[in-house]
Amino acid sequence: MARSRTLREGHLSCKCSKLMMYISFGLLIVMTTLNVERFLSIRYNEPFHGEKDDRAKLVPSAQSHSLLSIEDLMYKYRSDKSRDDHGYTKLYHMIFSSVRLSVKNITEVGIAAGQSLQAWYRYFPSAEIHAFDVKWYGENAVKENLSFLPRVHPHIFDILEVKDIASLGFLPESMDIVIEDGPHTLNSQQLFLVKLFPLVKPGGYYIIEDIGHAQGGVQAFHNDPSTLQEDVRIIMESHDTIFVDTSVGHRAWDMWLNLVGGMWAQDHVKHNSYCLVIQKRLVPLPPLQINYKTGGAMNPGMIVKESGNG
Repeated sequence: MARSRTLREGHLSCKCSKLMMYISFGLLIVMTTLNVERFLSIRYNEPFHGEKDDRAKLVPSAQSHSLLSIEDLMYKYRSDKSRDDHGYTKLYHMIFSSVRLSVKNITEVGIAAGQSLQAWYRYFPSAEIHAFDVKWYGENAVKENLSFLPRVHPHIFDILEVKDIASLGFLPESMDIVIEDGPHTLNSQQLFLVKLFPLVKPGGYYIIEDIGHAQGGVQAFHNDPSTLQEDVRIIMESHDTIFVDTSVGHRAWDMWLNLVGGMWAQDHVKHNSYCLVIQKRLVPLPPLQINYKTGGAMNPGMIVKESGNG
């Protein structure tokens, strides 16, 4: 009887040992998984700088918690590109948010207080940012402030006076993005476009900000492009060009009008929060095809019939 009880106790002890082994093994798996997830979180959620980091290849979008949105950044650095000013951040979020980690080179015309450059520096963490202006503003305050941003490269001279931009070391099709935020005159906007558009990579963007009604920009770029320089028209017609009004949906429009003043903005038509956006095409345009002219548009008799074979 004693021997039988001893056997039962030994069998029970063996079962308990196996159970404890399984529990320990399960805990080991859980802890290992948590450590791996923690490692991945640290590795892919921290901002990065420089060419050596391959994060741009691994993360297709900019949803990392440690990367502020362009809206947040323009608010933080008090730029007039913010959603409650010109509202350009709405446009920039739409076209840049999916590529922000892969952008390598940007040029912006117009430095002023350097606030947008501070935002671009954080928004495009692996981009070299070139900025042009004819002078420094605020004595040395802006210059000293931007000196802490090693990927920002200010150039203080009139780029329109440079005959060959390649002499500055800027190669054709080397820029992902060019933003023209200069004097805002119609003539300068055209001259900058002709000079700087060759720098844009295929698939890259050239953007003219602050196209104004009072300066004649709206009339020329939107209402009657025949008044533009021929080189400008060729660029606009040969690539994918849109004219954007970012004042639509402004949540404090009347306040903005009072602050800006009647010269720059008077109402929802006469204002200077228009942008021209040109994306350089990857391939040339196909031959002209106006489907209304051929009678094919909205014509059931001319639809392309499906075969069910894909």
